[in-house]
Formats: sequence, C-alpha cells, structure tokens
Amino acid sequence: MLRKISFLLLTVFICVSMSSCWNYRSITVLDIVSGIAIDKDDKSGLYQITMEIANVSSSGENSVESIYAVTEGTTLFDAGRNSKKKLSNKFFLGNMQVLIISSDLAKTEGIAALIDGILRDNEPRETMNIVISQEKTAKEVLCAKGLDTMTTSYEIRNIVENDNKITSSTRNTQLYDAYNAINGTGIPLILPAFRCVPSEDGEEKNLELNGVAFFNDDRLAGFLSPEDTKYILMLSNEAKGGAFNFNFREDIVYDVSAEIRKCYTKTSFDYHDQRLKISLSVDSDMKLIEMKESLTVTEEVKDDIEKNASETLKFRIEAIIKKAQNEHKIDIFGFENILYRDNNKLWKQLEKDWKNVFENADISVDAFIRISDTGIIRR
Repeated sequence: MLRKISFLLLTVFICVSMSSCWNYRSITVLDIVSGIAIDKDDKSGLYQITMEIANVSSSGENSVESIYAVTEGTTLFDAGRNSKKKLSNKFFLGNMQVLIISSDLAKTEGIAALIDGILRDNEPRETMNIVISQEKTAKEVLCAKGLDTMTTSYEIRNIVENDNKITSSTRNTQLYDAYNAINGTGIPLILPAFRCVPSEDGEEKNLELNGVAFFNDDRLAGFLSPEDTKYILMLSNEAKGGAFNFNFREDIVYDVSAEIRKCYTKTSFDYHDQRLKISLSVDSDMKLIEMKESLTVTEEVKDDIEKNASETLKFRIEAIIKKAQNEHKIDIFGFENILYRDNNKLWKQLEKDWKNVFENADISVDAFIRISDTGIIRR
C-alpha cells in the first residue's frame, strides 16, 4: 500500500512539473530587451538608460524590428523602474545580448559598480557581451543601424563573437569575464570598442568595431587600434584568423598578405639583480594569400617570405610592448596573471610593486612565422 501511495505522489509531481512553468509569463505582457546602453548626464547627474526592445508584434517572419525606450534615474535601478512611467509591459532582461557603456562614464566612475549591480539581478545573463562606446554617448552606438540585422544588439554580439576567427581585432569579453578581470589577479580588463560611421548614402550611421578599450583597474585608460589589438591576441593565444600584411620587397608597401591560422606564444620569466626578464616566443602558422609581385613560390622564396614576415612580427610586437611600458604604463598583456599561475612564489615577491616591475622589465621577443600553405599555385 505504501508503495502505491508513493508511486501515485511521484506521478502527480511529474505531471504537474511537466505541464507548466513555475514562473511562466505570457509574451504579450513582456517587452523583450535585447540590449541596453548606459550614460550619465553631466548637468543633472542622472543615469540615462536606453533599451533596445524587440518589437515582436509588428515584425514579419524573417525580421524583428527594434524600438527604443529611454529612461532616467538617480541610480540604475531607479532608472529601470522609472521606465514603467512610459510603457505598460514589464521588461524582460533574460535575453539581453549586449551592455554598452559610455566612455565618459567608464573613465570618470569606473564600471565595477555597474557590473556588480547587473549581476545581482537574476534575469540578465552573465554571458552577455559588454562593450565601450567611442561616441559621445553609448546611446548613439545602440541606436546605430547594423548592416546584417535589424537588431543592433544582435549585430554587435555576432561581430564580437566571430572576430578572432576572421580579423583578430578585438577581444570577446562577456559580463563574467569583466567581473573576473576587475576582481582577479593580474587579468587585464580589455573590452571591444565600437564607433559609428556614415553609411554610403550619408543618411544614417552604421556600426563599426574599432579595436579595444583598456582599463586601469575598472576605469577606462585608453583605446588600442584594431592592428595593435591583433598582436595582443597573438600574445595571449587568442588569434585564430585575420590578415597579416608585411613587406617582401622594400620598395613596395605591404606587398604580401597572409592569413593567420594558428598562433602560440610561450612566456617565461627570470628574475635577477632586482630586474624581471620576460621572454616571449611567438610561433605562428599562416597561409599565403596575396602577393603584389608575381613570383613562383619556390622553397628559397618561401624561406625569404618567412624570414621577412617573422622579422616584421617581432618588430611590431616589440613596438606595442614599449608603448605599454612607456606610455600607457599598464600591463595590458596579462603577464602578471601568467606569473601568478606559473611561478606563484616569484609573483608573491613582486606583486606589491608590479606596476614598477612591469615598466622596467626587460622583455625580449622571438617570433617565427611558418608559411604552411601557398594557395593553389604551388611548385
């Protein structure tokens, strides 16, 4: 008898749990937010939130149009609640794709509190992308038009997620990555940077990825070009694609273009006479794509191409390292985190004065590019 009762209760529980959702809400009473932009008005001191909302009711089968809601408040939570003064439906944040922060706000106040506040809410995904606006406001980027989709937030997410396989010009940083960088040890906070460019007809503005924004703790410190970002990704083993242009003949600028296929960098440390030496060994596999001079790629020619390409890569990496040490004075490469993981004893010795240690470190670069494929024309 006890077995029958237990089986009956189990059956009832399964039927109830599979027949409905405990927190089900009809889509007709929800405004689905795909992305938000956060600004702060200098005069009023109020936070301004711009939300991109998927207008499901008026969309066709293959597209979803966007509408925008702007709200203000003394805090982000206050601004979010004030949105109810304009719209009747409740906002649904569980499908947010991107968080856009204005560069002014990131520079003056930092982004730690913003990220912490969003992560405290149980609706937004911790895997949403976070980017920095290079325009005057974050709203301008969110309201710009994408070329591939009608929804700007999805356009930004797709661009960032696929970048390291195609151009290697930015870093795909999600919300939890940014949180870990701010609260972790020696992890550089680097976020994708977006700007607006005029469309071909000049009637509207389109989105464009433009490198990265780098931070000192949680405050914006500056921007890096897409080209400089490529070498940071190569040093951190994140570059899986993109073009590498270099000279094969001195009288022609960038007469050879190759495609990055693989890149692996080994980092080693040596501390002697109160000075840290960092040795970088960069090994990259590339495919030859384009040559302005028509040549039969013999083994001898291929060796010369590899030599020139390797020397160029070494020079460019050394240049961005010197810029980070002398101008930015920030470890944007994450050397401290590598030392923390690989030689924790030495890291404990240097951690309190890491900024000065990094600025005065001797960093040597050894680069080798291997041309593993010369295309359809072979010898």
